[in-house]
Amino acid sequence: MAFSEVQSNSKPNSTAKSSSDKHISTKSTESIVPSSPIKGVFLLIIDFLSSETFCTSLKTLSSTF
Repeated sequence: MAFSEVQSNSKPNSTAKSSSDKHISTKSTESIVPSSPIKGVFLLIIDFLSSETFCTSLKTLSSTF
């Protein structure tokens, strides 16, 4: 009897998690897709300029001069 109670209690939780995971992944996909190509390019440039790779490259370049 205890096993069936645990099993019945675990099913709604896993179902709720999977549906919320799908909702979260849909939201993140919608926020990534830009509304126009120009905005997408702009967002990529801003993302690159704020990245750690760019900052490291800039520090390395400035230290050589």
